[in-house]
Amino acid sequence: MSTLVAAVIVLAVFSVFQLVLVTGLMRRVAELSARVADLAVAAPVQLDRMVAVGTPPGEFHTVTEADGPISNRTLPEPTLVGFFTPGCKPCRSELPHFVARAAVTPGGRDHVLAVIGDLPGADEYRDQLVAVARVVVEEPRGPVTTAFEVKGTPAFAYLGPGGAVAASAITVDGLPAPVPA
Repeated sequence: MSTLVAAVIVLAVFSVFQLVLVTGLMRRVAELSARVADLAVAAPVQLDRMVAVGTPPGEFHTVTEADGPISNRTLPEPTLVGFFTPGCKPCRSELPHFVARAAVTPGGRDHVLAVIGDLPGADEYRDQLVAVARVVVEEPRGPVTTAFEVKGTPAFAYLGPGGAVAASAITVDGLPAPVPA
């Protein structure tokens, strides 16, 4: 009987030790999660998804869905640019934010360019964007995507003086607020 009591005491002590250890680990994970969240807010991670800030995109010539020919030389300053791929969940979630930003962009739709990959679902994106942007639907790695060196979508940018990328981000909210013309 004394062996049984000793075994129960050993198991109880071991269980309390494990409880203390797990509680400590959970507390440490919570602290680290809070620190990571603070870092993400203080310095958002910027992925290299397109041509670097300060650099103009390469040469391109293409045709928009409703407004005719367009090229890197005909884009006005500033221009809000967005790249989308149908079927991409982050693209779908960023689409309403882009439409809202485009609607308040100084200069109106002439100062907004939306580039959509020519894949199933492109019509849905075009229908939502055509009222607020000049829309280009192109094959993956098409002329505009190649000129901007887009490596993933969604990707967003403002073109500034000289047609150079003034700011870029992977979310619309990552871009600075539009400045009235």
